[in-house]
Amino acid sequence: MTEVSLSCFQSFQCIAGACPDTCCAGWEVDLDDDAVRRYRSIPGPLGDEIRSAICQEDGYTFFRLKNGQCPYLNKEKLCRLILELGENVLSVTCREHPRFWEEYGMRRETCLSISCPEAARLLLEEPLVLLQQETDEPAPEDSTPDPEFLAQLLDVRQAL
Repeated sequence: MTEVSLSCFQSFQCIAGACPDTCCAGWEVDLDDDAVRRYRSIPGPLGDEIRSAICQEDGYTFFRLKNGQCPYLNKEKLCRLILELGENVLSVTCREHPRFWEEYGMRRETCLSISCPEAARLLLEEPLVLLQQETDEPAPEDSTPDPEFLAQLLDVRQAL
């Protein structure tokens, strides 16, 4: 597998309460199966609170928003789940945002979404170096790209 990323991807860190915005409002916080299992096993009042906030609808599992934001976002714009239970308790959505990956067969591109102010700052202010490395990881079974599309994509990027 060829992994391609910009140098700023490695240095990204959420600035949490110092952020001028929050990624914890305005959209549903999707919960993966592993996170749901962890949340269902948390004892005591916090566990009860977490379980009562979990919703399932149309095959999706997510936290029910409270006033348009994640119910675990406190007044200082910090995550109560992290503060009380540690980062390992987070769902994949919360742990990875604003990072995302695009896969084209044996090529994986790592990216940062400019919807995050800190990611946007890094992308606009830091010197950007394109990094590429080979790994032993096999390509995912469902990521066979259209060879013509991939060739056009790479040509356009090279021109840019």
